Amino acid sequence: MKKILIAISALALIFVLVGCAKGPDTVAKQFIDAWENQDMDSMEKLSTPESKDMLGMFTMFKVKEATVGETKVSRDSAIANVSYTTDEGNKEEFDLNLLRKDGKWLVDIKGK
Repeated sequence: MKKILIAISALALIFVLVGCAKGPDTVAKQFIDAWENQDMDSMEKLSTPESKDMLGMFTMFKVKEATVGETKVSRDSAIANVSYTTDEGNKEEFDLNLLRKDGKWLVDIKGK
């Protein structure tokens, strides 16, 4: 009986730890939510240190609605498709790059 209880406890712990892990799609959605709310602090926390200088471009215009579509993962990088509607009613989309650094997914914005 004691072994069964230990096994059940171990499985429960694994499910909790896996459930708490933030995948790239979750991080992308949190970043987009922060963008919609113009929450620069949250955007910075969800981004690579190299991306922080590029975050200002997200605050140059406001969006009414933004959604994260398909997220493609390839080892330690991912691309999330983002669709959004501006305050003027224009519909646009772009790919949001993410990197896994030290086991944590972060938005990676690069200047062109």
